[in-house]
Amino acid sequence: MKASPIYTSFSKGEISPYLYGRLDTEQYFSSLKKVRNGWIRPYGNYSRRTGSEYIGSTKNNGIARLLRFVFSNNDAFLIEVGEGYFRFFYDGAPVLSGDSVYELSNTYTANDLWNIQYSQVNDVVYMTCTGFKPKKLTRLSASSWTFNDLDFKGGPFLDDNLTATTLTPSGTTGNITITASSNTFQSGHVGSYWKIGTGVGTPAVQGYVKITAFSSATSVSATVMETLSGTGATTNWAEGAWSTVRGYPSKISFYQGRLCLANSTYQPQTRWLSRSLAYEDFTAGADADNAIVSELSSDEGNAIQWLAGSTSLVSGTAGGEFVLWAGSNSAALTPSNAFSSRQSGWGSEPIQPKKIGNNLYYVQRGSRKVREQYYSWEIDSYKSVDMTILSEHITNSGIKSIAYQQNPDNLLWCLLNDGTISLFTRELDQQVIAWGLLDTKGKYESVEAIPSLGNEYDEVYVIVNRTIDGSTKRYIERFKDMVTPEKQEDCFYLDCGLCYNAYDETDTIDLTLSDNTGDITLTADSAYFNSDMVGRKIRAINEDGDIVGQCTITAFTSDTVVSATVDTNYDFDATSYTGGYWGASVLTISGLDYLEGEEIDILADGAVLTPVTVDGGKVTIETPSWKVCLGLKFTSYLETLPLEAGSANGTSQGKKKRIYQMTFRVYRTLGMRYGSSLDNLVEISYRNPSTLMGSPEELIDGLISNLKFNGGWQDETTIVVEQSRPLPMNILAIMPIVMEVDR
Repeated sequence: MKASPIYTSFSKGEISPYLYGRLDTEQYFSSLKKVRNGWIRPYGNYSRRTGSEYIGSTKNNGIARLLRFVFSNNDAFLIEVGEGYFRFFYDGAPVLSGDSVYELSNTYTANDLWNIQYSQVNDVVYMTCTGFKPKKLTRLSASSWTFNDLDFKGGPFLDDNLTATTLTPSGTTGNITITASSNTFQSGHVGSYWKIGTGVGTPAVQGYVKITAFSSATSVSATVMETLSGTGATTNWAEGAWSTVRGYPSKISFYQGRLCLANSTYQPQTRWLSRSLAYEDFTAGADADNAIVSELSSDEGNAIQWLAGSTSLVSGTAGGEFVLWAGSNSAALTPSNAFSSRQSGWGSEPIQPKKIGNNLYYVQRGSRKVREQYYSWEIDSYKSVDMTILSEHITNSGIKSIAYQQNPDNLLWCLLNDGTISLFTRELDQQVIAWGLLDTKGKYESVEAIPSLGNEYDEVYVIVNRTIDGSTKRYIERFKDMVTPEKQEDCFYLDCGLCYNAYDETDTIDLTLSDNTGDITLTADSAYFNSDMVGRKIRAINEDGDIVGQCTITAFTSDTVVSATVDTNYDFDATSYTGGYWGASVLTISGLDYLEGEEIDILADGAVLTPVTVDGGKVTIETPSWKVCLGLKFTSYLETLPLEAGSANGTSQGKKKRIYQMTFRVYRTLGMRYGSSLDNLVEISYRNPSTLMGSPEELIDGLISNLKFNGGWQDETTIVVEQSRPLPMNILAIMPIVMEVDR
């Protein structure tokens, strides 16, 4: 029996081995057995991931974490936080102070880094961390930041005192002494607020103090923050909710213009919301804009793991997910209408969730599942759906953190404990739920995404732990644009890479030619040439990047003048070129000290060159080139599920079959291999007769057909498509022709 099945969509991505036998489901026919170093786009196709560009090392190659600072789409910073310091990156480069990398000190240790939770408003990033007072990181300018304790006011306070213990203040304003009738104070109360007495004035303002010094368990010094109602002994007092004694909140978010904090040591299930649009004011009261204090409506004692502002304020605990809202998505939350309820009982990890559209994505307790929370009108409640149900194996080692990339596609980058990344594509309208796995020569240790300056995509940054020349290095790297460029010379499919562009070197230098053919004189309008350039080539390009002339330098006259001979078949189309549209070829690339001793792959002007080893921070390539990308090789591939083409007697499962011919529909693809397994691959040799000899083949759009398949007769047949060269691979459809023998 002969069959010609077609794989047209991979929109369910890599699925669990538990589902390999579920041919009765629709998902089987839009899923893959393996998705490696690629991702499924919303259109259902497989695309190879791009490479990562080397940005720099972490401080002293130490453990660090990446945070994001986004003021707007064209004003975003990457923050490196490590033990005792912050460093900042803008547009792929470290922020400098003079000639040095700008640093700001902090008091966090390496063990604290993954306990940091944060939320931003305008130029201020509010941070919490277990064991620390809430803080704020404020940008004054690109190279001037401050990091201070959150100077909150007005509260919050614990419940009013119900004991017979009295407090006696020595005054109602200024610096005073407070005396307790029994042991009340501890040294850890220094810096905390205490309210004493009743309100003063009309409307009444609650008087409270800030303890400044500890004398004994019955005596402290304090500064009056709001005027006290009197100096007599009173049982009308309340201790501040936050202090070294009671602990400080360790979870944070924003909701409806309020700063939301939660989970102190003493009150692990409490949420504190600031006054509306007064993020550091926690003054309580009955007015609509007053601060709000809310306990979870839970029958268990699980601490709050995270907060997230969505259509309601969502709180995740190890035992379930709760919402705080006004009862309507359109109503403003106030002290009088705040309503808390439990919505699900899955439980959460202390990883801040991400929002895609109106849906919230959080990591379930156990670190293996990602759940999608949304409001369901059918059940009049929030619902949490397991997004890993079809791919339970993809997060085997557990999720450490997640980052959200909005453009070009909705992608969740889930950093795993084993140093790989599970990449999740979610497109609600097209019902795309697809997982894949990314790896590299090393281990990913942190991931974060920010908008790209001047580009229509989000930049994803990673910290990668690599062993280079026998030493442990931690590099900050940036993934390039995920969308495949039109020209292969602009491709970047190498990790920890570096790119050289000769045309960038002449960006501000114009060039004049004495003629467009034969022996000519080249004149630059500022210094560019040197005597070592004799024998090198000068090339001119147009706006599309096409070659419009090329010559070889034959003699050096000065740093602005050289003699040259126009190369055969490369007459120039003009006698003058503006900066950025001409440049000199190179054979030696330096600046590779960070890859010393490593074998690296090379893409030069779109052609794949022989790998070389970095020696002395540089390499020499085999042919003069103008655009050169160098870096570490990585392998991308997909593998289909066992082929199901049907048979005269039902299923083809378990029956002998043989693929003898293949057709692929691809987009901007070149250099891929295919076969029955990773150990049995054949390279697709493709050459367009119109391509000039010596020039690299252009990227292929369309069908690649009549390909022989190298697998024999088998009971179970899968198709592997692989790319390990520094070139793109976009698979739109796979069309095998199969011979099958019924039992």
